[in-house]
Amino acid sequence: MNDTLAPDPRFAEAVAIANIPTLLMVLVQLTGDLGWLEAPYRLRRPRGMNDNDSGGLSEVYPS
Repeated sequence: MNDTLAPDPRFAEAVAIANIPTLLMVLVQLTGDLGWLEAPYRLRRPRGMNDNDSGGLSEVYPS
């Protein structure tokens, strides 16, 4: 029996348009691992009025 799941293309689409800071906070809540709040995953505040969907991580971890 194969215990791995086939990738769902809807998941990739959802993550591509998701708010990364929000997903990161959910990950911390679900795992209890505060290491997700440290480098290299530490978020940066945007300049100006921005939705901050990437949290400054898009340059480090491109999709």
